[in-house]
Amino acid sequence: MQNQQRSQIINRVSAVTITVNIFLSAIKLLAGFFAHSQAMVSDGVESLSDVFMTLILLAGVNMAKKSKDDNHPYGHEKLESIASIILSVALVVTAISIAAKGFSTIISIMAGKDHPAPKAAALAAAMISICAKEGLFRYAKSAAEKTKSTALMADAWNFRSDAIASIGSLVGIGGAMLGASVLDPIVSILIAGLIVRVAVKIGITAINEVTDHAADLETQEILYDTIGEVDGVWRVDELKTRLHGNSLLVDVSIAVNGDISVKKAHDIAENVSQAVYSCQVGVKECMVHVNPYRERDTT
Repeated sequence: MQNQQRSQIINRVSAVTITVNIFLSAIKLLAGFFAHSQAMVSDGVESLSDVFMTLILLAGVNMAKKSKDDNHPYGHEKLESIASIILSVALVVTAISIAAKGFSTIISIMAGKDHPAPKAAALAAAMISICAKEGLFRYAKSAAEKTKSTALMADAWNFRSDAIASIGSLVGIGGAMLGASVLDPIVSILIAGLIVRVAVKIGITAINEVTDHAADLETQEILYDTIGEVDGVWRVDELKTRLHGNSLLVDVSIAVNGDISVKKAHDIAENVSQAVYSCQVGVKECMVHVNPYRERDTT
């Protein structure tokens, strides 16, 4: 997928998610205030924070699509991965805040303090939020898989965690209306744990993309097989891969007949490069080094 088409998809998805989250935050904040639901007010603030997180995503993606220059000969794709790291950290901070609030509320309830029961409007807002956030998750996740964007995938999983958080709010609000007010903070703590798990997974993926981590074994096997099938390649001596944002850099050493001309060896190297670019694993750059074939020492 070309960078221009990729950024257009991400920008379109981001515009939709920003609009929906602004609408949701307004509904939740109004419902939380007038229906006396602290859980729904917190949920509304969370939706508003999603707007800022998506803006961070947009900044990272649009900076990453800049063409390579003298100072960045491989391009700027890692900026998107940096945006993913920022988003994962923001998710962890959000989870800590949710857990801290949950523990504080449990302590307050155990101390015998009264918590006013929320009204039905808060339940309605929670159900609207669940449907909207799950829809955003599926929409953003599909686009993230299509564009291979870890930053957009981080945003998508943030929406899924919001949907689960809203389910928690629904349970907590319903429980509080029935007299079991402790359900709200207990569920929120469980939700916080889920958010941390997702954030760590996203963060590890993004860190791998900025630290020259090798491609997965399946991708390396595809590259080995593809290169080995090129006419004139007698052996793949060495294959090195490294992640570069959402793309892949490949360095390969091949062994060819040592008696052929330099031009023929060069043509084989060109064919290897074209085969690597064509094998649909997201290779951005391929460097091929040619060695004369020698029998390996087996002693």
